[in-house]
Amino acid sequence: SNTGITRWLGSQVNGTCIDLNDSAVGDALTFEEEGGIAFLSRNAPVDEAREFFLSFPTRRSQRLRAIVITENGKPSEMPLGIVTPSDLVELDN
Repeated sequence: SNTGITRWLGSQVNGTCIDLNDSAVGDALTFEEEGGIAFLSRNAPVDEAREFFLSFPTRRSQRLRAIVITENGKPSEMPLGIVTPSDLVELDN
């Protein structure tokens, strides 16, 4: 999430610059909050993703930050894509 990446970037400040050489996306994962991520199958309809974002706050104590798309919607599978709330807003325009 943007919050996790921001926290990670803050931890990488060395003086006045941030050295991103030898950095990987996975380095920011330790700065992510638990939860706030759902998984959907690649064949799920867009409306199902929209419903996840709308109903998540009532099911959990935090908001849904992203939906990871995998082949069958299982967390153990390789991610194929990601959907964020702003992706769905763009579809409405």
